[in-house]
Amino acid sequence: MPEVEFPNQMSLYRFDTENSVTGTLNGDRFNLPEDSIIISTKDIDFGQPGLKKKVYAIYITHRTPSSSSTQTTPVSYATNGGTSFTNLTGNITATGGAWSVSKFYSATPIECQSIRFKVTNSSADGMLEINDMAIEYRQINKKVA
Repeated sequence: MPEVEFPNQMSLYRFDTENSVTGTLNGDRFNLPEDSIIISTKDIDFGQPGLKKKVYAIYITHRTPSSSSTQTTPVSYATNGGTSFTNLTGNITATGGAWSVSKFYSATPIECQSIRFKVTNSSADGMLEINDMAIEYRQINKKVA
């Protein structure tokens, strides 16, 4: 991945998308096309790979500038090592730079052996900083068949 350097400012890693840097330092600097940011977790088995779990929700602590657009259904999931992702209900709205927690969930609990999550920017001018993710789940004392 080629590195692009700006003297006395920052370094960016260029991906195969059209990205531009705008604004001032410590301000809104990135203008990224829709769905060009993809943050994906590893396959999470909660330390118990041989048991089933029910996943109820994921909570993401994040912040965005006030100029950011709402990110509509930016979180999706895949289960049991799969690569087909399904959107979760929940949006990320502009927080004006303050940290906020958003909840993302499915209409029914997700029963799985393992799960992974993906966060994308669903609108072109959405900036997003993620601090942490917490997963609400319950282990089912049922072995995988």
